[in-house]
Amino acid sequence: MARFMLKIKLLLLLYKVTTTIIAPIIALFQFCRRKKPPYGHRAWEFLGVVPKIDYHKPLWFHTVSVGESMGAIPLIRTLATENPSLNIVVTTATTTARELYRKMPQNVTHLYVPLDSVCAVKRFINRVKPRGLIIMETELWPNLLSALHQKNIPCILINARLSQRSTARYHKLGALFTVAVGQHLTHICCQSKQDAANFASLNLAPQIIETTGSLKFDVKMDQQYQGESAQFTRLIKGRPVLAVASTHEGEEEQVLSIYQQIKKELPELLLIIIPRHPERFAHVFQLCRAKGFKTSRRSQNDLTPQSDILLGDSMGELPFYFGCATLVLMGGSLVDIGGHNPLEAIACNRPVVSGPFVRNFKKIYADLEKEEASLCIELDELPAKLLELLKDQELRNQMCHRATSFLEANSGATAKTLATIKKFIKLD
Repeated sequence: MARFMLKIKLLLLLYKVTTTIIAPIIALFQFCRRKKPPYGHRAWEFLGVVPKIDYHKPLWFHTVSVGESMGAIPLIRTLATENPSLNIVVTTATTTARELYRKMPQNVTHLYVPLDSVCAVKRFINRVKPRGLIIMETELWPNLLSALHQKNIPCILINARLSQRSTARYHKLGALFTVAVGQHLTHICCQSKQDAANFASLNLAPQIIETTGSLKFDVKMDQQYQGESAQFTRLIKGRPVLAVASTHEGEEEQVLSIYQQIKKELPELLLIIIPRHPERFAHVFQLCRAKGFKTSRRSQNDLTPQSDILLGDSMGELPFYFGCATLVLMGGSLVDIGGHNPLEAIACNRPVVSGPFVRNFKKIYADLEKEEASLCIELDELPAKLLELLKDQELRNQMCHRATSFLEANSGATAKTLATIKKFIKLD
């Protein structure tokens, strides 16, 4: 047994040494990154070098990327509004996720997450002095968790999920997972009973695991965007709108081909394309123009009655685009990316369909299809099916009604999660 524990300690030591060496290299790479938007001087935040200000013992949320951020924002906004004296620090790893926090209450501050090196984590914690860490989904970093545990700072996983594949990988780690990760977690709020069972199988204390549901079902449309969308609809004077959200490389060409086919029967159709990554905005704009389409840009506010396409080249405005749409096609599903979450579009009371590649949201789409509230459409069937839906208002209305009912039936995770956070972390 002693030899086994020594082996674990040596492995953890090796991890600490490796991350200490690699972290400055990663930060330097991000500093030199020329893609738009760049990290710039803020890249040093990855090493824990954050502004030397008084953060007033904040509650720390970590939402690594866009998907996690979109799920957490309603909860963060609720906490910030209900507790105006509570300061909140939100960390992300990507610039795209950072953009989503630009319109948050004043007591919410964005920083980039420290890399999982001992020095970076220690520096960040010592400067920020968080009262607790809330991790969205399953970002489990040994050095970070260990540092929090040493300072008696509670750490809670919320909206936690653990696939069978990930569970099998963690099982292979055996006691190493328990020592490096499991013993440092204060509580785990799981999306489903299956996720809870997967966590429990890793020899974690059963009392720290509960099922609270998925926060993504509690998404609401921002009233600000609702007004802006209504204004846009009046501006285009009733033109039907197909919004294709969060597209990836290889999808825009397919969308333009589909649009060209539909336009023969629906010439007044306006296409809105919203690329997932801002560094691709210029490329997609040129692609649309090269195909012969009159293309306007949201950032330029240059839409005219003659425009065929509006490029959604703004960040954090998906609710606006959804609100403008007659029909929403979710990107990431026409190539094998795994799809994107359709629930925000549904919350905007819009009919939503997807291509066939939706493995990342397989259960949500399966449940929606079971309720006849959405469709996953094969690539060769997309032009005909999209045209059918764009022409059939009654069918779209039925899909919206069933989808919003499904959303409401699965809501409530925010309240349960808030109750758990307040149980383990003092907020006043």
